[in-house]
Amino acid sequence: MAAFPKCPVCGSLGFYVKDPQDEFETFAFALANGRAVCDGPTTAGIVAGAAESYCSRCSWHGRIPEVNLG
Repeated sequence: MAAFPKCPVCGSLGFYVKDPQDEFETFAFALANGRAVCDGPTTAGIVAGAAESYCSRCSWHGRIPEVNLG
């Protein structure tokens, strides 16, 4: 059985994405059982459409493999 995704550097489960319309606006989400848990449907839509995620705890950023961001 594969491990659930997490930050490959520090192991954190907390991440954020930047708003494509405003790079200073961010939307946080957490990973739980391989799924992104967002605050609401607007955040979920932005997280699902994001090209890049950022770790909330360290400097890692990139795509999170095998996670359902929808």
